[in-house]
Amino acid sequence: MTTISSSSKVAYIYDSATDTWYPTAGIANTSANYSWTGTHSFGSATTFQNSVTFENVLNAKAGINNFQNPAARDAVLTSPTNGIVCFVRQDANANIINQIQYYYNGSWVNYSNTITVDEKTSSYTIQLHDVNKMIKVNSSSNLEVIIPPTASVNFPIGSRLEIYRAGTGEVAITTPSGSGITIRSKLNNARISTQYSGAMITKIGASEWHLIGDLKA
Repeated sequence: MTTISSSSKVAYIYDSATDTWYPTAGIANTSANYSWTGTHSFGSATTFQNSVTFENVLNAKAGINNFQNPAARDAVLTSPTNGIVCFVRQDANANIINQIQYYYNGSWVNYSNTITVDEKTSSYTIQLHDVNKMIKVNSSSNLEVIIPPTASVNFPIGSRLEIYRAGTGEVAITTPSGSGITIRSKLNNARISTQYSGAMITKIGASEWHLIGDLKA
């Protein structure tokens, strides 16, 4: 019984004028989409490979998991390991965030080469999705930007965000009483000194943050 093999062989066409056999092959369509079902290893670098960086791939959201919100992410990635990357379109309250996130030491961290500005008009407790953001505090009332206890929100060491005072109301960077959080700053100043000024806060230890900027007592 005749069968069809799943392995290929090279076919040749003979040119009598030159007494030469030429291998035949299909012409690849460079505008078509191809699905690769196997693992392919390329032995040498090409111009394309050399021109694509890790950041290019992330910005293109290529080859990474895409989720609507953190709940959908956590339902699929139940046991994430350090370095896994995903794209999350919304936060838990359905706000559009469009974040590339990576998992590090028990937390999902926002990866971005741009700053997202998030405006607040009332006192606000920072969350993991605020890392690498600017918190724009815009109010005529005195407000607080609150650093939560580590047991409540475990920011990775190195997490950083900016705080910008856009309104006439004062802005103080605080932490709840008994939280165990220490804020290090020059002369222990922790209020942004004037409208249109700002500060930057960075987690430098398990329960320790460094605050720098235009501050007053």
